Amino acid sequence: MENGPTHSPRNLFGRAVDWTNTVSTAGIMALLGLIFAALYAAFIFTGPLIGYMAPSVTILLWGGAIMMVATMAFSGIRGVYATIQDEAVVILAAVASAIVSDMGGIVDDSTYGTILGAIAFSTLFTGFVFYLLGVWRLGRVIRYVPFSVTAGFMITIGWLLIVGGFEVAEGQAIHLILLDSVQEGTIAWKASIALLFAAVLHVLAEKLGDVLALPLIFVLGISAFLLVCEFTGASTAELAQKGWLLPMDGKASELNAFWSGIGNIDWDIVLSHWRSYVSVAVISALALLLAVTGLELSTRARVDVDRELRAAGIANLSSGLVGSVAGYADAPVTTMLHQGNGTSRKAVLLGALMVAAAALVDTTWLDYVPLPFLGGVFLWLGWQLWDEWLFKHGDYLQSKDWIAVGAIVFVTVTAGFIAGVLLGVGVGIALFLLDYSQVRAIRYVVNGREIRSNVDRPPAMEQFLYEQGRRIHIIKLQGYLFFARSHQVLVQLEPYFEQMRSGEHHFVLVDFKGVAGIDSTATMGFVRLRQMALEAGGELVFSGLSLE
Repeated sequence: MENGPTHSPRNLFGRAVDWTNTVSTAGIMALLGLIFAALYAAFIFTGPLIGYMAPSVTILLWGGAIMMVATMAFSGIRGVYATIQDEAVVILAAVASAIVSDMGGIVDDSTYGTILGAIAFSTLFTGFVFYLLGVWRLGRVIRYVPFSVTAGFMITIGWLLIVGGFEVAEGQAIHLILLDSVQEGTIAWKASIALLFAAVLHVLAEKLGDVLALPLIFVLGISAFLLVCEFTGASTAELAQKGWLLPMDGKASELNAFWSGIGNIDWDIVLSHWRSYVSVAVISALALLLAVTGLELSTRARVDVDRELRAAGIANLSSGLVGSVAGYADAPVTTMLHQGNGTSRKAVLLGALMVAAAALVDTTWLDYVPLPFLGGVFLWLGWQLWDEWLFKHGDYLQSKDWIAVGAIVFVTVTAGFIAGVLLGVGVGIALFLLDYSQVRAIRYVVNGREIRSNVDRPPAMEQFLYEQGRRIHIIKLQGYLFFARSHQVLVQLEPYFEQMRSGEHHFVLVDFKGVAGIDSTATMGFVRLRQMALEAGGELVFSGLSLE
């Protein structure tokens, strides 16, 4: 008798549990995607641009769904969850504000289209950079970026998220919020509620984890807000007029506002902000490395950084075509889903379908999302970065590292991200040279009596070599030699040359066998070494050099 497929109650129950976990995990992913789309649209399209938030949410929903599927398809991490990331959002918010100024302060469909063009160009460029880094297998190069440089950028992003959170809550610039509070002697109630919302979210996140806390507080917070509105008799139109809710201004959601408005894009203005796009790519690459490293530790599996760069590159190239913001794998969410019900490709695909379905639905639900709640989430996100990089990781930083962090934060906030990136590169090189210059370039210095050849000689010759061995000096070098380390060699050898000034002829043998490389400035140092040897009555001999 042939054994057919079994349909025992135990197997059916196991399948039911598996599908229940898949659906619940997909639902959490979809809900997070919905929240992130509303959050980041509110951050970029704030102030005079807030009327364009509805079509922008739709764009970010499409982009989020595409990013989830593309990352899942090409990543080596099982059930990875990818989404839009706040590093790009913070920089693009500044670009959006600058474009409004470039357009003479006029906010119309042409201005909105140009901002969408800038966002799309930024994401496509970031995807291109990610993909090339992965193809050329340069992921390991990113690992050499000093910890203090990465910390400086993350602390800066945290600061900008906090400032932006207050601005989203109050609907105006931070300096105007402070000015109104001082002049009128009143409390900024929306900002205060945003702070309270952030504090409650922080407590819930500590108890339940970020993945559960964020959807839960939104559901409970909006429900409580609507109950208060019902009790007081306040209408959504009245609350929107007073800045508590989003003023939609009749801007309806479209299937994709980027492609429908592509003819309105002023490409000259878009390209003029190329420095910001470089900043997005560089900082996102650093953040992606941190995310991959976190996933490697949490999943206890070896992760191919270059493969994840290629996956993120394809995902951004795909989502950029619909005008969405750059993103990559979200380590905290993926880790928590793995530790909870578990996640799989089925769950990611189902979650992406739910997000795409939400993009097809009318965005009138945004009418009921209080702006202080959105601002409160940004305050919480900013605090999360500060808590991680200022306090938890602060013990790893030395005094010189804190100076570098402070300089990067100050320059980035005052002069922009591209200036911060350039300073970060310079600081990284300087810190590397400073640390490496502390490593001894001279492995050892011995004379001819302390080290002998392995050639057998007659006793008389051995005695002669021993007597003359004090005039033979052997210097063993190591590592890579640049200007600072070559100077270190000169300083350490100077006492030996002083001892040679006895009228006798000395031989100085410099062994380069353990040297990895020499730059041009170090070469000049060895010219000076030869002069010192001649002045001391010695003869300089180089050993272990190659023609390359």
